[in-house]
Amino acid sequence: MKKIVVLLIAGLVSNSCGNKPSESGSSNESNQKKEIKKRGIEQYSNTPKFCVAELLELLKLNPDKYENHLLSKGYKFIESQKNENYGTNYTYSYPNKENEIYSSLYHDFKDGFECPIGVNWSTFNKDEYLNLKKEAEQLGFKYWSSSEIYGGKADSYKNDSETVTFLMETKNGKTIYVIEVRCLPERFKK
Repeated sequence: MKKIVVLLIAGLVSNSCGNKPSESGSSNESNQKKEIKKRGIEQYSNTPKFCVAELLELLKLNPDKYENHLLSKGYKFIESQKNENYGTNYTYSYPNKENEIYSSLYHDFKDGFECPIGVNWSTFNKDEYLNLKKEAEQLGFKYWSSSEIYGGKADSYKNDSETVTFLMETKNGKTIYVIEVRCLPERFKK
C-alpha cells in the first residue's frame, strides 16, 4: 500500500454522527436504522470524522457531490490516481498534530469490477476504529470474512446489499485504521 489511504473508509460513530447508543431489542435497532436512513448527508458536515452511516450515504453520491461534502468538512484535495489505487484522495490535517490526520478516498474502479464505487476513511485513532466496528454491527452488518492485505489484517462485514471492511496496517511504526464501504457484488447477495 503506497498511500495512507488505499482501501477503506471510516469515522467516529455515535457522538459526531448524531447516533445515539441503541438499547437492546430488535425494535430499537430497527427504529435506529430507519432514523439514520431519513437524515441525509448534510447532517454530517460539522466534523472531519466519519461514521459508517455517513460513508454509506457517500457511497450513493457521484464524485462531484462526494467532493462537495468533503470540502464542506474541511478536507483538501490531494491527488487523483489512475494506478492500482484508482481514486481521488482528500486529507484533513490538524496543525501540529501528527496523529490527527484523516484521509478519505473515492474509488472509481472501471472495466470489469463488480463494485465500481468504494468510499473509505482512515485514522490513526484506535478508539474511533473500534467505535466504527460497533456502529456497523448496530446497523445490522454481520461478520463475513477476514484476510491479510498489504501486510495488514482486514475484516469484512456485510448486509443484504453492502460491505464494510475494516483494515489495520502498520506503516513506519504507526498503525493506520481504514474503513471502506462498497456495494455487495451480485453473486453474494441473497
